[in-house]
Amino acid sequence: MRKISILALSAALLFAACAPKYNPNDARTFGLAGDVKEVHFSEEMLESSSEEVAAHFWADKDKLEMTFDEKGRITLDAYGTVYKYDEAGVFVSDDVPEAVMSRDTRGRIEAYDHTSLDDVDFTHYDISKFYKYSYTYDAKGRPATAERGGWEWGENCTYSYDGAKVYPATVVKEGGSEGWNEKTTLTYDYTAFDARGNWTERFLTRVTEGWEEPWEEGAEPQVDTTVVKIREVRTISYWSDAE
Repeated sequence: MRKISILALSAALLFAACAPKYNPNDARTFGLAGDVKEVHFSEEMLESSSEEVAAHFWADKDKLEMTFDEKGRITLDAYGTVYKYDEAGVFVSDDVPEAVMSRDTRGRIEAYDHTSLDDVDFTHYDISKFYKYSYTYDAKGRPATAERGGWEWGENCTYSYDGAKVYPATVVKEGGSEGWNEKTTLTYDYTAFDARGNWTERFLTRVTEGWEEPWEEGAEPQVDTTVVKIREVRTISYWSDAE
């Protein structure tokens, strides 16, 4: 039987002690469990009550939706935001140096803000990057509410969950832009999961009520309701997969 030297054993133990530990806070903020590395996302529309909505529906196909580093920090989120960190673990951003990010006392994402216009060169400014968002959390560390806003638009989101699950059962979004108002209720039916308990298939029913602000004071708005049904699929890789 081969003997392991004291020096080799000590080195192995030292490496294990110094190896970065995965903090699941960020994964949990985005409804995930485990040491998630990458999430790929696909979707397809199954049904729509509006021909116009169906015609303009953009279906993602195997989109790299989210990534996390070996310490569990978000590096790409579902909204296309790229996160980078310096050697001390402090958020930095090469692409949008005006962006700031904050975390609460438990290390959870509290807010991201790229709405500062100081020293901005508007000849090359990408207005789609002008946005901010913030989260509040429930007692189980899951998002309870989220507030998002950009150039002349904004929305407030409220999450509800089934038991202790990290992914939402429903999400209600309320907001609008330039005189247009919307209330959207997202209801999820989860049908498949991976070995870590993260969903890999779900069916979404999206009910949107939209209306313009009436010109006459006291007038009732004309509300249009659209119902869309979507199938969503994703594949998830984990840092521990290679171990």
